[in-house]
Amino acid sequence: MNPELTIMTQERFISTIERTVAEKNISYLDAIMHVCENSGLELEMVPRLISPRIKKILTSEATNLNLLKRRQNEPRLPI
Repeated sequence: MNPELTIMTQERFISTIERTVAEKNISYLDAIMHVCENSGLELEMVPRLISPRIKKILTSEATNLNLLKRRQNEPRLPI
């Protein structure tokens, strides 16, 4: 049996994402895209597989990339 065809559990997904971030020195958002492309995992499945800690990291990355609006009380660096 091909290990790539095994069911993706939350634990396996999280460890794959963190290993990809460390090995490739890329963001969590890019790592998720990379893992989904290479494993054939649908992006719609990702919200069920990420942990609250990774969700917080993704929110921070998305906010810094202006993909999400900042909250009113969130500190900002002066431009």
